[in-house]
Amino acid sequence: MRKKPPHLVIYPSRVKTLVLLATCAAMLLVPILALLFLRDRIEESKVVSGRLHAAIWLGIGFFLLCGTAGALFNLRQLVSPRPVVTISGEGIEPIWCGLIEWDEIDHLAKARCNGQWLLGIYPKNVDELLSRRPRLRRGLITRAIDQGFPPVYVTQLALPMPVDEVLADIRRYTDVPISKSSG
Repeated sequence: MRKKPPHLVIYPSRVKTLVLLATCAAMLLVPILALLFLRDRIEESKVVSGRLHAAIWLGIGFFLLCGTAGALFNLRQLVSPRPVVTISGEGIEPIWCGLIEWDEIDHLAKARCNGQWLLGIYPKNVDELLSRRPRLRRGLITRAIDQGFPPVYVTQLALPMPVDEVLADIRRYTDVPISKSSG
């Protein structure tokens, strides 16, 4: 009997996480600086157009919200990192999807969508996969399909190594077909 290799747990790159944290900090700094230095101009926009004034405040709120959420997520990943993907004899478990067993997977692929490389996971039966996922995860999978992405994927940005290396490591765990690069 062939011995199964131990679980391969892939954590995010600390350098990439620091860069993302710095980007989120900049997203927080921009609206604060705008409020400090351009407060009068922002208030003048109310006279010109109420819609412009509302759009400016919505933009400031959006930057603050995204910057705060991103900073908290990336700070958490620095302090207590969660695996981006776990590969085992049972299957593959991307961070946002949960475990997908090898017998549920039709094929894997290195895919290019919207200018970024992805580790694409293509299930045999998408409806069956969706039926066993919580509502939020179902929504993420459905949205990915609608936008032309693989049903389940991990972006190169999230991985500390190239997608090709991850696919080569997967070979130790399964004989699921791996397609050539697509996109």
